[in-house]
Amino acid sequence: MTHSRATRIFLPLLALATLLAVVGFAFHLYWGEEQRLEREIAQHHREIEVFHRALLQGRADKLGAALKAILLDPRLPKPFRAGDRATLFALSAPLFEQLHKDFGVTHFYFLGPDRVNLLRVHQPERFGDRIDRFTAIQSQSSGGIASGVELGPLGTLTLRIVAPLHDEKGLVGYLELGEEVEDLLAQIARAFSGEDYLLLDKGFLKPEGFADGMKMLGRQAAWDRFPGFVVASHSDSALAPEAAGLLAGLPPKDIPSYQDIHRDGRFLGLHLFTLTDAGGRAVGRHVLITDLTARHALIRDVLFREGLLVLVLAVTAIGAFFWLLKRRERELAGSYARLESAHREQSVITGLLRIGQGETGLKGQLEAAIELLTGIPWLAVESKGAIFLVDKGDALRLMAQSNLPAELQTRCGLVPFGHCLCGRAAVERRIVHAGHLDGRHEIHYPGMPDHGHYCIPLLSGKRLLGVLTLYVEAGHRLAEAETGFLDSLAHTLAALIEHGRAEERLRHANRALRLISDCNMALVRAQEEGALLQRICDILAGPDGYRLAWVGFKEWDEERNVRPVARAGERSDYLDEVCIHWSEDAYGQGPTGKAIRSGQSQVMHHIDTDPAFAPWREQALKRGYRSSLALPLLVEGEVIGALHFYAGEPDAFDEEEVWLLQELADDLAYGIRHLRGEQARRQAEERLRLLNQAVESAQNGILLTDAREGQQPIIYANRAFEGITGYSAAEALGRNPAFLAGRDRQQPDLEQIRAAVREGREGGATLRNYRKDGSLFWNHLHVAPVLDGNGAVSHFVGVIDDVTQERRYLEELEHQATHDELTGLCNRNLLRDRLGQAIAMAERGGHPMGVLFLDLDRFKLVNDSLGHAVGDELLKSVAKRLLGCIREVDTLARHGGDEFVLVLPQLESPETCAICAQRLLAVTGEALKIGGEELRITLSIGIATYPRDGCDADSLLKNADAAMFRAKNDRSGFRFFTEDLGIQAQERLRLERDLRRALEDGELLLHYQPQAEMESGRIIGIEALVRWRHPQEGLIPPIRFIPLAEETGLILPLGEWVLREACRQAAAWRDAGLPPITMAVNLSVHQIEHSDLPATIKEILLETGLDAGRLDLEITESLFMERQGVMERRMGELKALGCQLSLDDFGTGYSSLSALKRFAFDKLKIDRSFVIDLLDDPGDAAIAQAIIAMAQTLGLKVIAEGVETAEQYQWLAGHGCDEMQGYYLSRPLPAEELEKLLRTPGFHRDA
Repeated sequence: MTHSRATRIFLPLLALATLLAVVGFAFHLYWGEEQRLEREIAQHHREIEVFHRALLQGRADKLGAALKAILLDPRLPKPFRAGDRATLFALSAPLFEQLHKDFGVTHFYFLGPDRVNLLRVHQPERFGDRIDRFTAIQSQSSGGIASGVELGPLGTLTLRIVAPLHDEKGLVGYLELGEEVEDLLAQIARAFSGEDYLLLDKGFLKPEGFADGMKMLGRQAAWDRFPGFVVASHSDSALAPEAAGLLAGLPPKDIPSYQDIHRDGRFLGLHLFTLTDAGGRAVGRHVLITDLTARHALIRDVLFREGLLVLVLAVTAIGAFFWLLKRRERELAGSYARLESAHREQSVITGLLRIGQGETGLKGQLEAAIELLTGIPWLAVESKGAIFLVDKGDALRLMAQSNLPAELQTRCGLVPFGHCLCGRAAVERRIVHAGHLDGRHEIHYPGMPDHGHYCIPLLSGKRLLGVLTLYVEAGHRLAEAETGFLDSLAHTLAALIEHGRAEERLRHANRALRLISDCNMALVRAQEEGALLQRICDILAGPDGYRLAWVGFKEWDEERNVRPVARAGERSDYLDEVCIHWSEDAYGQGPTGKAIRSGQSQVMHHIDTDPAFAPWREQALKRGYRSSLALPLLVEGEVIGALHFYAGEPDAFDEEEVWLLQELADDLAYGIRHLRGEQARRQAEERLRLLNQAVESAQNGILLTDAREGQQPIIYANRAFEGITGYSAAEALGRNPAFLAGRDRQQPDLEQIRAAVREGREGGATLRNYRKDGSLFWNHLHVAPVLDGNGAVSHFVGVIDDVTQERRYLEELEHQATHDELTGLCNRNLLRDRLGQAIAMAERGGHPMGVLFLDLDRFKLVNDSLGHAVGDELLKSVAKRLLGCIREVDTLARHGGDEFVLVLPQLESPETCAICAQRLLAVTGEALKIGGEELRITLSIGIATYPRDGCDADSLLKNADAAMFRAKNDRSGFRFFTEDLGIQAQERLRLERDLRRALEDGELLLHYQPQAEMESGRIIGIEALVRWRHPQEGLIPPIRFIPLAEETGLILPLGEWVLREACRQAAAWRDAGLPPITMAVNLSVHQIEHSDLPATIKEILLETGLDAGRLDLEITESLFMERQGVMERRMGELKALGCQLSLDDFGTGYSSLSALKRFAFDKLKIDRSFVIDLLDDPGDAAIAQAIIAMAQTLGLKVIAEGVETAEQYQWLAGHGCDEMQGYYLSRPLPAEELEKLLRTPGFHRDA
């Protein structure tokens, strides 16, 4: 009973429990399926949203890339700026067709700076209107690219991108590309099997023509149905108006991105996407309606079957039911999790694959990839990361990054393998994880926040491509699920890198092939090396080429410079700012220097970091150069220079492109060699032509003989050969050149020619040859061998030089070199030779010999008075007479001027010289008739004998000269040399040497003797008298050194010094306030004869400031009479200066009254010899009285010199003498003493 009750109670309870359990479980299943449905719908919406955004953004990116490429076209700015619509259309129409085909571009505009439409490429007939669309305005205001969806007034939606175009002058205008988005939006609807419509903001529309616009687009819309927007749907859409009604009452900001609709048993999903313009303004919404009924039905069907199953199982096995239920829940949860994870991972992989399909290049793809990977919301990574690629096999180079600090970008630019986490991942080839900033972070900077890393190696098979680095929060733990996903990412990213590199290699190879084709065409057409090199550079740096291309040749200067010979490209002034060598110094470590030294191509992948490029990095980066390539130019085994490229992107030259460009460099080197060869060939032909012309035009005869034939036959003779020898070339051909010697074959010099021919060397000799007519000519023949390719002598060249005239000339020169031109006597050279022979004979024979030194007395007077022609005739006549009275063995030579030397060899005794001297004096004493004048000449002869007076030529000549000098002074005719004469000669030489030193050392000084008026006794003048204060001998009188100075020529500097010092002193006394006085200075014969005397005196007067009228120049009477011709000219020049002139020592010469009258003397000076004995000798008194009377008659002043007594003074004053000078007045005094005398009050002398 109890059991039955318990059973009755238990079973209902159990049933109730089971029912409750079933109901509860059914509810649980329903609720779970509903949640799953909602998640699937949400995921479905996200997929549509991602697809929608990717499609529109992807299309915008492609249009942007296309627009950037168009902006780089260098052909557009010029016609755009000029408004040349025809040229612009011709250039852009092909671009538009390609863009329309590839990307569906429907609009292409050229807008001026004021946005006025210059050209619609898609509608060229429409232009001139101003474009006020928001995208164009936004680009104008920002100065950059603007893009967005624009809603046209007729309801058209267009994706537009606008960018400015600049050239070197500034803004040219704007370019706009547009694509109607209707087809894009339709693609989205088709992709998700739905239908779509548009909610268009009425604020951007115009009611007029709106309906026509909708018809054009195949949509229908009612303008007034909704207040804020217009629904534009396809004509067959039944859901669009109804769905739009649900949103009509909501403000725009509250309209959801997704909305469910349940109508007539159908479940619909509304997906809303905002369409924005360039300013981010919502111009409308794109609404996609998808049918979710099947999804709902599926879920309901699952619920029904599972519920029924649960009820059946619940009756039979509640426990099993619950176990199965739990198991099912677990399976569903696991499957969903795996599905969701796989879907998320697949979406990332899909994103990477889409990036790989872009056309931004590898670097752009990597930058897009890192942005994608650091933005995964469900992966535990921060929005920081980087992608490194392997550089040079032992380091990682940063290629793309997201949100890395600038300092870290610099430090991580190049990471060696094994360094920091990235380098370790590269070495270990596995994922390296760090949860904190630990010791493995070798690259860090102060203040770096704590963080963690995933460093994932990027492998293609076993080959390392790079490393992906992702940042994680500090404290992050390694998760197996994450590492599996990251490993998948790494494989996909590696595939992307391989694909990108392959595309770049293909692009680079295509570029290289195009350039090589163009360059080969230039090589084929090249005519000149410089033009070829420039053309190659222009091609290589063209629109499809490199940023800079240049060719440099190596120089052999001290620095080993590389000289640019051709260049082209952007900022080619770079080469003017840098110094490039090919030596081993720092400026030769770049790619150019290494390529020239090694003969191998040199690639600089990264200009910004490679240390070898340091000297040029700043200038290169400033011009946008990021990598470079240098290729050697090898011509005939020698590197002559390099072909160099610069690119605007790093790592721009891969192996295949380098190989292709090296082929181009080799072709260019071949072209250079070919052009140089052609130039050398042309030059050789020109040289051969000139050589042939020169040989035929040569004045020398030229022969060519065949050395391979035993007789050396002549095979060529030029025209000059016939002119010299009289034989024509035809007569000479085949004959041995020796035929020119005739029978005269025993000439010694002929053997020199024969020996040269035998030995195959050069040789020369002067030969007697004979012309065809038999006449002799002297032939200086020079022969030289000609070698064949093996170095053997094949021919000889002979040059015939007719030196007959030269031979005669040399004989004449030899005679001239040994004989005096005027007299025909031996000259000094032959005299020396003959004298040496005579001394040698005397020494061998033991007998004396003599030397006679002859000098013509007063010969200079003849020269000056009768002229040099008479003097020359006199010398010839004297030489002839002398020759007539000497022996054949004697030698008579002209020693110089009017001096002769006679050498008497083989004398019996020295007295024979005296006999000869007497004979010479006698023969020359006879009168000579020359030029109508009868002349008598005398000789002065000095005699020196060997060995008594000397044992060598110099001693004998010197001693004979000394003896002649004494004979001239004694007027004795001839004298033998004595020991006293030698001593006097030595003394004379010493005195001459000391006098030269005295002029240099300032040992000369002036004493001054006053001159006074007879009547008043007042001092009116001063005569300057030179003295020599010798350091050893004391004061030397003028009588000892003045004649020596005149003889040696020292009188000129001495006289000039006296003039300058005297004028300086006179000016000094004047400036000191002394009464004006006249300074008298004596002039020598040498000064008078010197043509510069007037100019010298003028210079001295200007230099000292002395008035010319205060300078009295005294000239001796004998000098005046001997040189009247010279004196007349000089006195006129001196008088023109304003100087006074006095005739000194008057009465001792033979002045004529006519001469005194003709010359403008101011004063006569009575010689002291007449004053001394004036009171005792009536003759002297008469002469003095006559001189005074004559001077008064001629209007001249008279001054008496040597007045020593009062009686002399009184006599002279009484007979009318004007002035006096002498010891009676004052002896000569130094300047200081005379100045004291002049300052003595009332000083004078009277009777």
